[in-house]
Amino acid sequence: AQGRPEEAREEAARALDLCPYSVAAIEFSANLCQAAGEFAKCAQLRQTALALNPWHAELHRQLADVLYEELGDSAGALEHYRRYVELEQMRKEAAR
Repeated sequence: AQGRPEEAREEAARALDLCPYSVAAIEFSANLCQAAGEFAKCAQLRQTALALNPWHAELHRQLADVLYEELGDSAGALEHYRRYVELEQMRKEAAR
């Protein structure tokens, strides 16, 4: 589906139908929404994915980016940037 956004959306919808609790499928859908300029839907999908896996540091960063850069929600973005930093510090400490 690379380079074919409509086909990619169909694949994402099928993946979510098969496994609605798949963080990877939700992330894929969020990325498609972001690429299409559907930033509110992208943020909502990332929040859904984080409800399923709140320890996903990169997802916190990606949500913060959309909230701040595209939706102008600096308070929401700050919350997720902070969580991203906390999780990354924990990961680095665990790797020692």
